[in-house]
Amino acid sequence: MFRHEESGIWRMVYQTALTGKGGLLFAQVVAESTDGLEWRPLDTTVELDLPDRQVPHQIVPIKGQKEWASCFVDHRAGAEERIKAFESTFPEGVAGGGLALLLVSPDSIHWMLKSDGAWQQPTGDPGVFAFWNEVRQSYVIHTRPAVLDRRIAAVETVDWCSYSEEELVIHPDGLDVPLTEPYGMPTLPYEDYFIGLLWLFHTVPWDPAIRRFRGGHIDCQLAYSLDGWHWFRGLRDPFIPNGVPGEPDSGCVYPGSVAVQDDGSLLIYASACTYEHGIPPDGSGSIVVYHLRRDGFCFL
Repeated sequence: MFRHEESGIWRMVYQTALTGKGGLLFAQVVAESTDGLEWRPLDTTVELDLPDRQVPHQIVPIKGQKEWASCFVDHRAGAEERIKAFESTFPEGVAGGGLALLLVSPDSIHWMLKSDGAWQQPTGDPGVFAFWNEVRQSYVIHTRPAVLDRRIAAVETVDWCSYSEEELVIHPDGLDVPLTEPYGMPTLPYEDYFIGLLWLFHTVPWDPAIRRFRGGHIDCQLAYSLDGWHWFRGLRDPFIPNGVPGEPDSGCVYPGSVAVQDDGSLLIYASACTYEHGIPPDGSGSIVVYHLRRDGFCFL
């Protein structure tokens, strides 16, 4: 999600799940808003000729089993590569896991592949999140070390062509509830801090056969750092908790994008679902937004 500086129009790139011939497929789509709260799908059928189009607001071909982890608005890049998308794709016949692909766009509608085997090889699961680290003068990417390895590792780059080795930065410890798994961590540079919106998967403890994949809920705690590389965990209470049963975020909530309002307050956008991890029926997913007062991170 980002706001175009000249027009003031808000735009959101997100992912929707579709049921196709091969099972569950993910389509990457776009929406627009004039205020960041009321959104409408943006029809791209005139601008884009997609061979496997499934919905009017689709922006790239589906191409089998792939997921976009997140998009990053890179204000230091040239106009043609201003927006970057992190894709994990799992083509048939590729040994050793999936591929990590980096795509770039000037406007969130027209995309091209910049490099494959990008930030890690083979790829880990989504989500993957990037931010500019002013302290290290580099881009830092938070990713998972491998598919189904639910911890947070950091990779850095200065040119989006060469990448450092992964270094583990967040893992469960003795203060976490047993079987808690770090699931992803979008990061917000904020004043002299880096604020991590840490997703935590609270798995089902009573059924070892399913706890790793299905069942259990996901909420968000806070982490913070002074250098954007070494992290402190705050209170182990949820910062963005799950809603009560039946609310849009009652099963899982994944905060991903943050917008600073003119008064300094924040809008935190998240994908959410009413059902627990891995078992959402059709229609259970949504996008929600939370409001936080200026410097509300004093919660730490």
